[in-house]
Amino acid sequence: MPNPSALPAILAGPIVRKLTGTSVSIWLATPGPMDAELVVAPAMGAGDAVRAPAQSAQVGAHLWLHLFTATDPGGFTPNTVYTYDLALRSGNWPGDGRPPALDALALPGFRRPSFRALPTTATELRFGQASCRKPHGGDGTTGCRDAVAQFTRGLDADPFALDGDRLHAVFHTGDQIYADDVAGPLMPILQGLDRDLIRGAANTHGAEPSFDPLPPIGGRERPSTAMGLTAGAVAKDHLWRLGEFAAMYLLAWSDICWPDTLPAWNAGRIADVDNPDGTGRIKALSEEVWAGQIAALETFRATLPNVRRVLANTANFMMFDDHEITDDWNLDHAWFRRVYANAQGRAVIRNGLAAYTAFQHWGNAPERFAQPGTPERSVLDALDAGHAEGTDLALALPPQDAIPEPPEPAPGTLLPPLRSMDGDVSIRFDYRLGPAQGWPVQVAALDPRTARAYPNRDAAIGRIAAAALDAMLPSPSAAEVELPLIISLPAPFLGMNLLEHVIQPITELLPGGRQSFDVEPWTAYGQGYETFIARLGEFQSVIALSGDVHYGFTRALRRTEQNQLSRAAQFTASASKNAEIKTMAIHTLGDVMADLSIVRPRIFWGYDRLNAQERRRFLRPPRPRNGATPALPWDDMVDVALGRVLRAATEEPAVFSREVAEAYGLDRPRDFEYEVDPVEDTSAPPAQVETLMDRAIDAANARAAPWDPDASFKMLEAAQGANLHSLGRAICGLPQVAELRLLQEENGPLLAQQTLLVAAGNADGTGSDVDATVTTTVPLTGAPST
Repeated sequence: MPNPSALPAILAGPIVRKLTGTSVSIWLATPGPMDAELVVAPAMGAGDAVRAPAQSAQVGAHLWLHLFTATDPGGFTPNTVYTYDLALRSGNWPGDGRPPALDALALPGFRRPSFRALPTTATELRFGQASCRKPHGGDGTTGCRDAVAQFTRGLDADPFALDGDRLHAVFHTGDQIYADDVAGPLMPILQGLDRDLIRGAANTHGAEPSFDPLPPIGGRERPSTAMGLTAGAVAKDHLWRLGEFAAMYLLAWSDICWPDTLPAWNAGRIADVDNPDGTGRIKALSEEVWAGQIAALETFRATLPNVRRVLANTANFMMFDDHEITDDWNLDHAWFRRVYANAQGRAVIRNGLAAYTAFQHWGNAPERFAQPGTPERSVLDALDAGHAEGTDLALALPPQDAIPEPPEPAPGTLLPPLRSMDGDVSIRFDYRLGPAQGWPVQVAALDPRTARAYPNRDAAIGRIAAAALDAMLPSPSAAEVELPLIISLPAPFLGMNLLEHVIQPITELLPGGRQSFDVEPWTAYGQGYETFIARLGEFQSVIALSGDVHYGFTRALRRTEQNQLSRAAQFTASASKNAEIKTMAIHTLGDVMADLSIVRPRIFWGYDRLNAQERRRFLRPPRPRNGATPALPWDDMVDVALGRVLRAATEEPAVFSREVAEAYGLDRPRDFEYEVDPVEDTSAPPAQVETLMDRAIDAANARAAPWDPDASFKMLEAAQGANLHSLGRAICGLPQVAELRLLQEENGPLLAQQTLLVAAGNADGTGSDVDATVTTTVPLTGAPST
């Protein structure tokens, strides 16, 4: 790495962060201190510029982070474009002393980066979502394309149009970095940045001797496991140090700190680790794997200039999932007890959370970080002083000496949640936006990682404890009921029934199955799931944005209670760069699963409480009625066989599929009901596909004999063209991000629409001159369907 004084003034950023009707925040990283101000002005020159100094924090010997928040007391003009620039107030620019080249990040027609001010109505709002972005993600030798770069499609198209499709904001719903699965060739770069930018020549800033000496590259799996972490084999190079986490953010968001040439294979620096089966010694990495990872990383790096443009020209709101910290983070109470009781395990969690706080969360809630005495400010102050180890309490880490083995709770009760949401002692990572901030909708970003509910010592978790849900998403006021609500939710709450009710329960029977197969669906703790569904039902119209699962799909939810109808659309877009064999298989089988009713609409009936006589019915399988045994769908039969239906009968509320309730004779009026409906893209094939199909019909009608290569080629071409359109109509396992909008014609229902921007074709962008899209639409208002 070059000397810090030879680096450009900006290492990462600028990134547009929190946007309101009157203010905008801009985040960036520099190799030295900087006394500059942000200058924001209307792009068309009509109006005065507003200026703001930075709040800064030194997180390394040669790494400063800055957040500027500019406020226009009169408010930004809705839907118009504002540009921004940096101006020195005193001193020199950091690094090489030259002004930052912000013009390189500008969109066509602009000289500086810009953002689009918020609109006044919900139907004018344009927003996107992205998740799960791993630099070497994707199967094969060259990885997959980075779909975040697909957002430039809307940025470059007529950026001045007030009614255009330029996004106002992007919601990043989790796994913006992968701390637990790092490519081997990245480790020398990360360690170099940690040494040169964070620790510096004196090796003092943020020093963490508990991790010294560091293992060779590829040698961190077994030490990470000893800490209690459960990332497994992919954790050959798990990030441990604060400087490594910080360096990963720099590499994920910018091409500035990447070397000209990625490190070549060097067997001498690769760890020689014990084979746990005792069959000899094996290499953690091979030259072939190393070469494949380099190819995947080059694919990632090639898109970084476009990714920087996306981040610099659109407001970005962020929420963690698990990979920013470690895989399976807070998976269950056993994980919680094991990791937080280990000093090194705690340090890894602390460092990951401290880095997330400074690199991501700061921009979500800048007002909290600017206020002295808040836990948010205390984290910045600790980082500034090089004492991140003193931030445990502010980061919601439990005291190390206060996590004994808990007694098994009495039936019907829970273990204490991971954290309390009361008071001002630790950071709240959730955040809210709404009309008070100039938004024409409500926004709630929920945190289902640090405020979980634990039914008992060893069972799967409840994603959000009831008290935490009340704090993050309280019951709406009368004015809030009808205002559309957007929730940012790292993992989908309406999952795939085949996975959550069959595959995952089977894997839990295997040793380590819960960790290996990420068994933590919302439905794992039924009462918590139903509480969450009921809370969403208090709002008339909900849009849930989710990631995590590495495939994209859409679900519609309709819930009725006391004749009040509410609707929700769950839009999942995952992963922007981490397509895997298993998700591609789901992608390929999506239409088949729909045809076989594996993916199908499901109706549920809920009863606030069953009486004793009703509960006794569930002690045995449903009895024959009118001389015939009730026919249940395959997944309901599985639920009966595994005792889930019997358990549901003891819970309050008791919720069953309509078929199960009818089979057991629950024919009294239910207290509420809801329907979960999979939504497909049913649009017609594009014109080029129809043309190819015509050619295929002509080729088939020719009935050439003997074999005609030309006719066969036409058939193959037609099949490929039709396949590009049909694959992913229901479940998309290719790299993707999403653009979303609300639609409403006069006197028509309010509709929510998501368009997945799919990075189809080869990893280097060749082989496909048209990127695929998948568009799904869900009604948010209107009468219930029959």
